[in-house]
Parts: sequence; C-alpha cells; structure tokens
Amino acid sequence: MELWVQVATVIALLSFAALCLYGVVMLRDVRRSLALVQGIVKSLEQLPMEMKEVRMRLLGTLKNLEETSKNTALITQKIHNDLDSADGIFAEIEALTRQIRRAREYMQTGIIQPLGNIAMTISALSKGSEAFVETLRKPRKER
Repeated sequence: MELWVQVATVIALLSFAALCLYGVVMLRDVRRSLALVQGIVKSLEQLPMEMKEVRMRLLGTLKNLEETSKNTALITQKIHNDLDSADGIFAEIEALTRQIRRAREYMQTGIIQPLGNIAMTISALSKGSEAFVETLRKPRKER
C-alpha cells in the first residue's frame, strides 16, 4: 500500500507542478492582459482631451464654413444685382436704339423726302423760268 501512497504522492506532486506551471503561464497572460487594459485605460483617459481638441477644430471649421457661406451668399447677391443692372442697361440701350430708329425714319420721311420734293420743285421751276426767259429773249421773228 505504501507504494500506492507514494505513486499517488508523485502524481499529486506532478499535478501540483503542472498546476503551478499553468498558473505561471496564466499569470503571464493576465499580466499581458493587464498591460493591455492599462493601455486602454490610458487611451480612454486621453479620449476626452482628444474629443475636446476635435470639437475645437470642428468649431473653427464650422465658423470658417459659415463665413464662407455668408461670403458666397453676398457674392451671389452682388452677381444678381449686377445682372439686374445689366438688364436695365440693356433695356435703356434698346429704348435708345428704338428712339434713334424713329428719329431716322422721321428725318427720312419728315425732312429729307420733303426737302427732296422741294428741291425737285425748285429745279423744275428753275428750268421752267429759264425756258420762259429764253423764250422772251428770242426775237419775235424766230418765234
């Protein structure tokens, strides 16, 4: 029986040694896990500061975007105003062109044609007067 006790003791000691080895390996893994958890904790501690920095940068970017948006709106409004002014200028040019056409037509029909008619009438009267004077100048015998 004593042999069985010794075998059981050896088995128990081997099991205890294996358990100790397993405990050492597990403690090493726990140590690694603990280091990993500490890294995560440090990252989580830095997270609020990083979020604050991101927030500040984001606010700056949003302010710049708002300013850019306002400037774009102003430029667009100026372009609309300029286009409206250009439309007004083109309307004035068109009205002036119509007035110039009417003035030209008036001069053509109201002044130049009547003057042309008067010139033709004067020319005809002149020719008639010349013919009349010629006729009066000729001696009576030739008549």
